[in-house]
This record gives sequence, structure tokens and C-alpha cells, in this order.
Amino acid sequence: MTQILMTSVVIGERQRTELGDIKEMAESLERNGLLHPIVLEDSTNVLLAGERRFRAAESLGWEMIACTFKSDLNEADRKSIELEENIKRKDLTWQERADALLQYHELLGEDKEATAKATGYSIPSIEKNIRAAIEIRDGDEKVAAAPHLGAADRVVTLKNKRALDAALADLTSGKTLADPDETIVCTDFLEWAAHWKGRKFNLIHCDFPYGIGHDKSEQGGSKHMGAYEDSEETYWKLCSGLCDHADRILQSSAHMLFWFSMNYYCETLRFFSNRGWRVQPYPLIWHKSDSKGIIPDVERGPRRVYETCLLMSRGDRRIIGPVDNHVGFPTTKEHHISEKPVPVICHFMKMLVDETTEALDPTAGSGNALIAADYMGAKRVLGLELNPEYAKIANVNYRSYNRESKDFGIIKEQI
Repeated sequence: MTQILMTSVVIGERQRTELGDIKEMAESLERNGLLHPIVLEDSTNVLLAGERRFRAAESLGWEMIACTFKSDLNEADRKSIELEENIKRKDLTWQERADALLQYHELLGEDKEATAKATGYSIPSIEKNIRAAIEIRDGDEKVAAAPHLGAADRVVTLKNKRALDAALADLTSGKTLADPDETIVCTDFLEWAAHWKGRKFNLIHCDFPYGIGHDKSEQGGSKHMGAYEDSEETYWKLCSGLCDHADRILQSSAHMLFWFSMNYYCETLRFFSNRGWRVQPYPLIWHKSDSKGIIPDVERGPRRVYETCLLMSRGDRRIIGPVDNHVGFPTTKEHHISEKPVPVICHFMKMLVDETTEALDPTAGSGNALIAADYMGAKRVLGLELNPEYAKIANVNYRSYNRESKDFGIIKEQI
């Protein structure tokens, strides 16, 4: 420890602007003296640590102050000073600062109060930085890609909430039945839902018949849509069955993507709202960029080249992050007459799917929604399909894809 003139200390450019209560520190110095010397860089006398102590001494009119030079410190103390300086640099990214704070926090014995006192950050800010830095250290790319700490903390908070929901589901979902031999099971959704006793789902993708008689249309081969009649009665029967059995098949915190006809927009929104769903009133839109669509009346109206989907939730389930509510992509009819292209579903599922997602498609059709959910990283997927021929095709379609395949490489480019 060395005594040095206060005027010899050089204050460099420092990030720390909030120094806390200097008056309180000054009163402590008057009572007890300087218990911990400030730390200076060798030869230059640049202040490395102890700015609050220095400012308090300055306010008391001290002419001399006790100091220690960096070369006199042991390795642990030098590392502490280095990290503290790194934290205060202005050119750090938020990721670099969070990592430096985490290292400094670990060096101080993971004492949040000590870390906050030494760095000038509040304890809540220390906690946010530490949480984010730990996730980045563990390889979470979504946290690392966040534009700022606030966004990263929202990602971490959502991840922890979803992990908790998944843990609760483990305790409350009842018996976990053995996985079916096929990802898409040939069965009637309403009958299956009435007797399901297996693990519940937290994402359901619904592409029910729209109830507009599309199966009787002469356009686009619509007579071969599937086994459910596309009548208004069938549409509302499926909607009612879904709500009646929701507690049996869905977790208390769940999302639903629900494709529908604008013919029944108001009725559908009101129906699900009245049955306890939180419905986003602005629909998600798939614009068919190849301009293929049905013309209800060729003499009086335009071709309909978009389809609509409602995003709903149970238990105020939060999205992972927002995306545009509109996506343009050409139609595909490789496996089913009314299939939704995988990139379209992937676009919207970016908001919903992570490693805790357990997805159900009660009218699976082509199986594309299950492919999309799996590609986005879902934990488990299951599809139901009433038509035996379509169920077989959908299973072949699903098995033909894997996350490393050439086709998925194309999908990655498209989304």
C-alpha cells in the first residue's frame, strides 16, 4: 500500500456513470478511514478500481489517498480488476458485457450484492446479465442472437416459463401411452379425443373442413379432399368436439393455429372466445403467390388467392417472438388437395415451437404441419387422419423428411 497525491490519480474514460451514494461513502471514510486502497495502473496512475472511494475522498478534501498498483496484486485480484474494467468499456456488445459480469460474479463467489457493489449495476440488472450469459454459455442461439439484453431476458424468461409448464405437464398429463407405430394415426378425431388418456399437447394445428361445400366444387379436384364432408354441420361439429375435449387432450397452457374460411370469420372468433380461448382477432394470412385459388362466382367476383388462420391460446401462453402475420408462397398439392406448404406453416410456427412443444394435428391431411413442427424443433408430434389412403400417404411423406435432408435445406432457404 502506498500513499499518493490525489491530484496524481488519472481518471480515464469509464463506462460507470452511476456511483451510488457518495455522501454515505464519505461518512464511512470519516469514521473508519480507507479500509481498501484504490488500485492504479503501474507508471500511468490510471485508476483501475475504487472510483467511489476516490470520489468520496475527493469530496472530503483529502490530499493523499492509499493506493495499490496492479503489479502488486495476486492473480485473482488482477483478474478481478481486468473484468471490472472490461465491464465498463463502452465498445462492448451486450453479450460481451454479460459474459464479463458473469465471470466477475463467479470470481466474487457468486455474491450478487458484492457484484452489484463492485460494478455499480443494480442487482436486477446483474441477474438479467447472468441469466443471459449462462444461456449463451450453454449454447442457446436465440438468446445470443437477441439485439439487446432486454430482448434476451424475455427469451430466457419465456424459456423458463415453458420449461416449468412442461414439468407441470409431466405431473398432470396422466399415463403416457407408448408412441404409435405411425406418426399419423388413421382414426376419427372426435372418437379419439373422447377416449384419449395419454400425454396432453400444448400446440394444436387445425385445418378442419371449412364448411363451405368445397368438396362439391368442380375446381382444382376438390371432390377428393378427404373423408370429412365439407359441410357447415361438420365444421361446427368438429369445432364443438375440439372444445368439449380440450381439457382431455390439451395442456392448460397451449396454442392453436386454426385455419378457417372468411365466410365464418365472425362466427368462428365468437365461438372460440366464448369457449375460453384467447383469440387474436387479426388473422394470419397465407398469400398464394402463384395466384391459384377458387373463384366462387366467375361472373361476379375475384379469385381468392389467400387463406386465413386464427392464432389462439389457452392459459395466456406467450409466443417465442413475433413474425409477420402475412407470408407469400406458391401452392403445393403433392400429397393432399388442400395441403398447406411446409414453409408457410414453419413461418407461423416460429412464434410457437421450441424444444418443449408437443404438437397435435387432428386432421393431418398431408402431414406437412407435423413436418413443420418437427423441423422447428418440437419435442413430440402426432397426427390424426380419418381417410386411410391419406393417412398412409402422410406417413410416407413424414418419413421421407428429416432435419438434415436436402429437402429441409430447401425449406430452410425458403423460410
